Amino acid sequence: MPDADPLMPLALFTANCHLRVRRLAEEEIIKHITTTDGAIRRSQALGLLRSWYLSMPHAKGAAAPAGPAAGVVLDLARSAADEGEARLWADDGAFLAWAEGGGGASIIAAELKVLHART
Repeated sequence: MPDADPLMPLALFTANCHLRVRRLAEEEIIKHITTTDGAIRRSQALGLLRSWYLSMPHAKGAAAPAGPAAGVVLDLARSAADEGEARLWADDGAFLAWAEGGGGASIIAAELKVLHART
């Protein structure tokens, strides 16, 4: 039996910590969204947050389909874009860096102002 990687538990612990911190950050932002506009449900707020995150320039490059867009190839390109977006959305470290960084924080603040103006 091969020796287990002694760093594997540390890697799993680190990934788990990122996931927990990300979920806490998400819930805090969702709380701000639903407080700002009481008509927005949690699932809608999560969808808004996801769209704000994926609309950033870093997201566009990761999710951009490659190749010609015609017929079946268009469906494949859309599928590749969806996979790219799913991968980016699942990247806890990238999400945290965005949400806690100036770019994401300013986008969130601006979007909350727009929501507040609508109510």
